[in-house]
Amino acid sequence: MATVSLPVSRRRRHVRPSRRYLRTSQAAKYIGICSTSLRDPAWREKNRIPTIRLGQLLVFDVLELDQWLAALREHPQNGAR
Repeated sequence: MATVSLPVSRRRRHVRPSRRYLRTSQAAKYIGICSTSLRDPAWREKNRIPTIRLGQLLVFDVLELDQWLAALREHPQNGAR
């Protein structure tokens, strides 16, 4: 069986997370805050933002963010400041 090698320019250089997972800037837009706040570990911990760390990459599960937002609607005093 012959193997096919794609030219370097056509190979994928980075594997993108699925649409269920967002990077920091995407997640910040999704929940309506500035990305600087979302990058701050103390701010994320204080506001209980659900995160996933993949090595050095920080990603956010859309389903968990939706649950977090729903909890804010039910108990607004516990939300982001």
